[in-house]
Amino acid sequence: MIRRRTAREDGWALVIALTVLLCMMIVGLSAVAMVDTQGTQSGNERVRESSFNLAEGVLNNQAFVLSRNWRGPASANLPACSSDTAPAATCPDPAWLAGQFSSTDYATGSGWTVRVMDNGGTSQSYYQEGVTNAAGVPARDLNNDERVWVRSQAVVRGKRRTVVAQVRMQRNSEAFAFPRNVITAGRLQTSNQGNKVIIDTKGPSAGAAPVKVRCTPGPLDPTCLKYDASKNQISPDTAQGGYNDGGRALPEEVIDRFRARAQIEGTYYASGCPSSPAGALVFVEDANCSYSHVGSCCNSETSPGVFIINRGTLRLTGNNTFYGMIYAGNAQGSSGTVIDLGGNTTIQGALVVEGNGGVLAGSNKLNLIWDDRFLFQDSVLFTYGTAGVVQNTWREIRA
Repeated sequence: MIRRRTAREDGWALVIALTVLLCMMIVGLSAVAMVDTQGTQSGNERVRESSFNLAEGVLNNQAFVLSRNWRGPASANLPACSSDTAPAATCPDPAWLAGQFSSTDYATGSGWTVRVMDNGGTSQSYYQEGVTNAAGVPARDLNNDERVWVRSQAVVRGKRRTVVAQVRMQRNSEAFAFPRNVITAGRLQTSNQGNKVIIDTKGPSAGAAPVKVRCTPGPLDPTCLKYDASKNQISPDTAQGGYNDGGRALPEEVIDRFRARAQIEGTYYASGCPSSPAGALVFVEDANCSYSHVGSCCNSETSPGVFIINRGTLRLTGNNTFYGMIYAGNAQGSSGTVIDLGGNTTIQGALVVEGNGGVLAGSNKLNLIWDDRFLFQDSVLFTYGTAGVVQNTWREIRA
């Protein structure tokens, strides 16, 4: 009986083994499929993150570029920039960004675009596409509030991410750097012997300001501080000699910042003189400028300007009034006349001449009036810092 049972070949053990093997294969294949799906999802998420990082990097780089070239060419829209365009002064550098984002994800199939837009009119808020980035929105700071929108979009292996933020140009006050003197210079002379006020050291201000020269008046230097005190030519007479500021009223780094501001605002002249000294800031690098008459010149009492000549001289002889600050860097190292006020010219504000350079005043009339009411303000004597993202304006939007 026992021998007949062991000799039977029904195969139940094989069926059971195959069933167990099939179940194991099903479980294994399911695990492989799940791991493969998770791996694909992880890869897609990584690529999406890479696209997001590139878009954010482009936006931040565009903000940095705006710090140095806020307005670009005068009265012109800033160009749209992309990874395929040639390097430009107002665009991020594609080669630099490629060097920063060089992992495997960016090796093939990646690109970016970025655009600057004014924040005025219909583009005061940016929450969705098709509104703010409409064709009619100017691609520059048209309303001059020193704020723009920056829209950056990146595509990495087909994954598209779009971010926007409002960028603001920071201002640095330089008012504290300027001396509170009606004249700061190496020397001062008047060319008129009449009995009249040539330099009004009080004007509409609350109090009189000093006239300070670096030279020492006396027999050894008779042209140091040359005016007729008996004829009330400086009134009230606050003239002082022997002023010691090391030969410079303003540090060179302050002038560098004003130079950069003028370059941003498009009022920088590397050589030659502008047609008028009027403007919020006019910076002449190297020229001898002379103005006999300029129509409707220059600025106003409540909106004074700044005129800077770094190397060279300035002569004003016309029938004009300049409201604001005139600064001569005297980089040429002159000990003669650097600022010449003649004719019916009037400066209402203040003058600064560096080094031993002098001021000559008094041809026909009152040539200089002290006025500090609106001049020493952050809205007048300022320079630009860096462009940064305005808090709570950064967001990702659906492309």
